[in-house]
Amino acid sequence: MALNVDEKEYLKSGSVTLAKVIRGVEFIKNTREYSDKVPGRDGEYYFGSEFEAGLISLPCFVETTPATWDAKEAEIMGYLNPKLGEQALTFANRPGKVYNVVYVGQLKFAEEGPGYRKFTLPFKYYTGKALASAQSTLEGSGTAVNSGNEACPCVVEIVGPVTNPTVTIGGVEMTYTGTITASDTLRIDTEKYSCTFNGVNALANYNLKFPQLGVGANYVIAASGGTTRVKWFNRWI
Repeated sequence: MALNVDEKEYLKSGSVTLAKVIRGVEFIKNTREYSDKVPGRDGEYYFGSEFEAGLISLPCFVETTPATWDAKEAEIMGYLNPKLGEQALTFANRPGKVYNVVYVGQLKFAEEGPGYRKFTLPFKYYTGKALASAQSTLEGSGTAVNSGNEACPCVVEIVGPVTNPTVTIGGVEMTYTGTITASDTLRIDTEKYSCTFNGVNALANYNLKFPQLGVGANYVIAASGGTTRVKWFNRWI
């Protein structure tokens, strides 16, 4: 299922309205730092940082009564059940971006009255990044534009006929040794560090280069024969 906060700031699952979202949504990103100490030296050596999983807190409001709250709570939790796995969460005011989230924590009341309840819905997105809602594709040589603000992996697909194809992305040569006919597909996934030939592991014939698309323009040189496609989802931190 997919969740959406629409232009009127209602949280919905499909056509079902779950709650009104109050202004003040929080997007929290923590970092993990890598460092170490050396005996006899002051301070620490810094080896870099990375983002941990992100947290999204949705402050919400529903009109209800003590008599109907249990049913409303059950309805909300039915759509947010973590056993459903990751769900796509989108916001009308963040067009083109998707957060794959899981409901975490507890439904805690911030305030309640005879005809309403306020509470916060906590979500976790494990990638720590928002993905584009639509995949971008470049066929043949040209410029692959990463419109996000984070380097992103890509999938390179080569359909023959071509022998010993080389595809270059941002100056990095990706070379496969072998013949690809018009009915074959070579697929290189730079996120999963995989190379498959018609779905079968083909890393033994690949030079093990897995470039990512940097932010902005990335020049691509396609294989000398057949058809080369580069596919990717822009990412934002």
